Amino acid sequence: MDDIVLQSECNDNFTLVSNNFIDCLMPSANGEYVKVFLYLLRSLSDRSRSFNTAAVADVFESTEKDVIRALSYWERNGLISLTYNNGDLREITILNSVNRNNPNPPKGTGIKKTNEAPSSPAVSNLQAVDNDVLLKDKSSFTITDLQDFCDREDVADITLALEHYMERPLGASELQSLLWWHEELKFPIPLIEYLIEYCLSRGHKSFSYIDAVAKAWAQDDIKTVEQAKRLNNLYSTANHTVIKAFGIKGRSLTDPEIAIITKWTSEYGFSTDIIAEACKRTILQTHDASFAYADSILKGWHKSNVTSIEDIARLDEEFNQSRKTVKDKVTNAPNHATQVNKFKNFAERDYDFKKLEDELVNRNLN
Repeated sequence: MDDIVLQSECNDNFTLVSNNFIDCLMPSANGEYVKVFLYLLRSLSDRSRSFNTAAVADVFESTEKDVIRALSYWERNGLISLTYNNGDLREITILNSVNRNNPNPPKGTGIKKTNEAPSSPAVSNLQAVDNDVLLKDKSSFTITDLQDFCDREDVADITLALEHYMERPLGASELQSLLWWHEELKFPIPLIEYLIEYCLSRGHKSFSYIDAVAKAWAQDDIKTVEQAKRLNNLYSTANHTVIKAFGIKGRSLTDPEIAIITKWTSEYGFSTDIIAEACKRTILQTHDASFAYADSILKGWHKSNVTSIEDIARLDEEFNQSRKTVKDKVTNAPNHATQVNKFKNFAERDYDFKKLEDELVNRNLN
């Protein structure tokens, strides 16, 4: 992925965070959004650093969508300007709309004055998850909400296990995440427990990563532990199938590649044998592990309502039959290429050359 060009209206050669950002914007912002913006400032202060959404997602163990969502949030609040080219983020400019020496931010930026009392959660504090459903911001939960939630016996068991594993007490933002999964994503407590076990068992104990998985499950409409287990088994099996069919060695699948495989399994609903067949045909045609080519095959099969290997064989037979029909028509068509020679447009005559020779000899003798 190409690096994104960073520009600034400020001439700072070090990482500088304005007081207005800390006093006005940061308290009401999602913690993950704050981290992305601080990382952006740090990257801007060091030109030797490369910056792209994939790299930032790796740093915070989140997804590129989460990074884009954070950047879009700060753009809406007048802090940065994003420039896109053909749908790809190409440039980020840090704006000077928040004056360091002016405690009163300009109107229209969505920044509250420092002398204003904090307002209650409003529509502006809503955020969208991947499925475009508007959800409350995690910070909108009150202390009472968190206390009532944590006082539940089943929740207390989860928090106790987490604190034991992480060897520290859970912070307020982490407790807000637990409550947010339950209240906004509608995850029952057993599903939250399985979500945490699933991520921890794979070596991911960052709440940013767990939160990204939770959003992905919500997008797939996962509501029970059984659904989550089936989905995880399908993803793991499908990923292994593609790696084996494509002969991928020495590296893991990238996030875009996993996203494509997820589309094949979730959106198209294909089984691993169908995916493997598409990968096999891709290698035969391109001699390369081309996810784009395999995707074009599977997209065509999806449009043709393919659900089994037998359906693929039927499509192959129909295709071969159509080719044979076309070939037969071409073979049996009249040959109009042969044209009559214009010099032969008269009746040919037959001559007796021996008789003509005798007549000539007799004529000469006489």
